[in-house]
Formats: sequence, structure tokens, C-alpha cells
Amino acid sequence: MLLEVKSLAKTYRIPGQPAVEVLKDVSFEVASGERVAIVGRSGAGKSTLLNLLAGLDRPTAGSVTLDGRKVTGKVRAAKIGFVFQSYNLLPELDVLENVTLPAMSFRAPASMTAARKRAAELLEAVGLSARAHHLPAELSGGEQQRVALARALVCGPELILADEPTGNLDSLTGADIMRLLVELSKGTDLALVMVTHSAEAAAACSRVLRLEAGRIAAS
Repeated sequence: MLLEVKSLAKTYRIPGQPAVEVLKDVSFEVASGERVAIVGRSGAGKSTLLNLLAGLDRPTAGSVTLDGRKVTGKVRAAKIGFVFQSYNLLPELDVLENVTLPAMSFRAPASMTAARKRAAELLEAVGLSARAHHLPAELSGGEQQRVALARALVCGPELILADEPTGNLDSLTGADIMRLLVELSKGTDLALVMVTHSAEAAAACSRVLRLEAGRIAAS
């Protein structure tokens, strides 16, 4: 099993205020090549869960493992790609530089040529080769999200985590982003876990989990 989430809990404590339980005993597994959508109302804990899966936050209890290893910064850089709702592109870097950026954190200088080649191939795959040397401000929202998708894939991850990847887009552009996500993962072992409010985006996944009041609801 690629991703294993066991008895995950997250409680926030602020001095002088009651503790807030955001997640309670969340357990599930994701196999290689599987696409899983996590849906639920605002405040259900979806983004908190995604941050825990990525190792961006620490759980109060429970564990998250990827290929049997605890998710750390090193594991995240090598094995996880993250697609943000707000794109999170660096405005001073051009499109090609933004896509190559994750490889800079752990690749040796000699391998950066291969990383730039891979970035160019991904930009072609998402239809943005002609925009490689444009700045993010010169792109539409849909184009920026395609850049973000290419960036998430550049290091050859085993898992993509996507936080409302169509949330800032109109329905047609959002459908195009989901089509690209599915097409780019076809025939590979790449797994996807996505939190979304969109029924259309969830329908593109092979399994849907519903988060209610911090727990995975029975299907």
C-alpha cells in the first residue's frame, strides 16, 4: 500500500481557550495509481488533513506513512507533489523556472539539466511550451494552474496532493485541469489525493471519502 493513514487526530490548543478537535481517528489507505477525492463542508478538516498527509503539520496522534516511511521534508520533496488552489507561483520567476524549482531543493547541480528538460516536457504536455519564459502575472488563472500541475510532477512523485485545484477556476477551465490530472497519471503508478467542493472534480476520481466533523463518514 502506498499511503497509509492510521488513527490520525489533530487538536489545536490556544492558552485560555477550549481545545479544538479538527480531526478525530481518521484512517484510510491509498494504493499506487489510485485517485481519491476527499469531500466535505467548509470547516470539516479537509485542508488540515491534506497538510498532515504532506508532512506540513504534525498530528496530535496517529501516523502517516508513504511506502512505509514516515513523511518528512526529505520524503515530501522526493515523493510528493502538491497542487495549491492559489497556484503559489513565484512572481519573479518565469514559467520554466517555477516548474523546475522543486528539483533545486534536493538535486545535485549536475542533474539540473535533466530537471530542466523534464520541466520543458511537462510544459509541452500541459500546452504551455510557448509561455515558458513568461512571468506568472502574464498568464490566466487556468494557465497558472497548469504550471502548478507541471511543477508538482517535475520530480517524478509517487503521490500528488491537490488542495481544491479547481476552486479558483470557472467550470470549463476546472474541467480542463481535471482532464489533465487524469491524463498525466494514466498508465502510471502515480496516486492522487484531492480535497474538493466540486462534484465534477470528485467524479473524476476512482473513490470518494467524505469528511464530516473531523471523521471519515461511513460509505
